Amino acid sequence: MPQRLSNGTVAAGMLDHSKVEDKILICLRGITAIIDKGVQARKAGAAGMILTYDEADGNKVIRNTHALPASHINYTYGLVLFEYYTSTRSPNAFITKPRTELHTKPAPYTAQFSSRGPNLVESAILKAR
Repeated sequence: MPQRLSNGTVAAGMLDHSKVEDKILICLRGITAIIDKGVQARKAGAAGMILTYDEADGNKVIRNTHALPASHINYTYGLVLFEYYTSTRSPNAFITKPRTELHTKPAPYTAQFSSRGPNLVESAILKAR
C-alpha cells in the first residue's frame, strides 16, 4: 500500500525506508518545501521522485535542483499519472539521465532560476525568457 500524504507534507523521518527504498516516489507539491521533499526521499532510500503540482498551481512547473534524480510534471499530467498509478497492479517508472541536444528546433527555454541575458562572457549565448 502506498504512503499517501494528501497535503504534500514530507517531514523528516516520515517516509518508511522499507516501502520507498529503490523506488521512484510520486510527490504532490504542498506544505513541505520542494527541495526538502527530495532530501527526505533520498534519506529514506528512494531512487527518484516525480513531483506533481496541485490544482492551485495549475499547469505551471517550477524547476529546481534536487538531491536525487527527479522530474516535475504539471497538474494535468499529474492527474494522468495518479490515474495510471491507482489503476495498474504493478506500475513502472524510470527516469533517464539528461543529455544535451544541440541545434533543436524550437530551442528550449531558459530555466526560471537563470538570469536574463545575453551572457556576459559569450554574447552569442542568449538567455532570454
